Amino acid sequence: FFAMRLIGYLAVADGFASIFNMCGVLVDTAYPAADGAPGDSPSPLCEVQAVGLLYFNLASIFWTSCFARTLYRDVAPPAATAPRISLRDAELTFHALCWPLPALLAGGTYALGYVGDAGSYCAVGPDFTPQYLLAFYLPLVGAFAFNTATYALVCRSATEARVSRSTSLYLLVFAVVWLPSLLVRLQVLLCGARRAPSYGLAALEAMCMPLQGALNAFVYGWSLPRIRDMYRTMLLGTDSLDAAAVLAAASHYRLGSPPTSEYSPAEDALLGLTPRDFEYLPPEPSPLSGRYSDRPYSPGRSELSPYPASLPERLGGPRFTT
Repeated sequence: FFAMRLIGYLAVADGFASIFNMCGVLVDTAYPAADGAPGDSPSPLCEVQAVGLLYFNLASIFWTSCFARTLYRDVAPPAATAPRISLRDAELTFHALCWPLPALLAGGTYALGYVGDAGSYCAVGPDFTPQYLLAFYLPLVGAFAFNTATYALVCRSATEARVSRSTSLYLLVFAVVWLPSLLVRLQVLLCGARRAPSYGLAALEAMCMPLQGALNAFVYGWSLPRIRDMYRTMLLGTDSLDAAAVLAAASHYRLGSPPTSEYSPAEDALLGLTPRDFEYLPPEPSPLSGRYSDRPYSPGRSELSPYPASLPERLGGPRFTT
């Protein structure tokens, strides 16, 4: 599924960002001077952590915006004059944006000598707070504004309350992770580079930034039915991906039936399902029972499976045969 691949790329970026966050316990922030006094030049490990955090945090932020754009593409009605971009072209565009652009920003920051001790971790030194705001926090604020506007359009186009809840969680996690860090940088900019940020803000920044990967995994994973079922299986130790779940996913495509499954149209869009996956056929006599069935039937389908043979596998459930 396309949405699951996007979450996979987001998880890769978050995973490496977490690794570089953990490197902080090994980092000596500065070289010692020749006389043994503390020096000002960042140590090699500090530089590695700074570049790694800048790169993978920016990549993660950009992938959240790509997810928002994909959700809008699948939920919002297409414009009459604008051709709809294919998922393959969209994925190539996302890769061209989410990996090279963070590399350009992180590499330029390192080449200009801006990296150093940023407080609880190594990134851009406090003497270069304006440059830090331009290289990292300006893209961050731009991504948050884009996500907010896109999810507002998604909520306006969607009819399910769960879509609003999911998009609100995406934005809440974004704010929880990055707002304390942004406030720390603004305090340093306004109060001077040599004045330490307040203890409360510094503690919030140190606690919230490493949570990025875990919170993203929860809210983005929980919004997709297949990953949600995987979480339930891992936590409860039961197999929830059974025939009932697969039949429930198709139930609201039966003739004359209102949407009753736990999968909303917005979630179906993220799963890659469209109404074309379900053929709207008039009821026909079942060749097995000779009676009319309330489920559409066509040759090649199982009596237990009123959907294409490949669909159960796409939903993660078993495949039925007769």
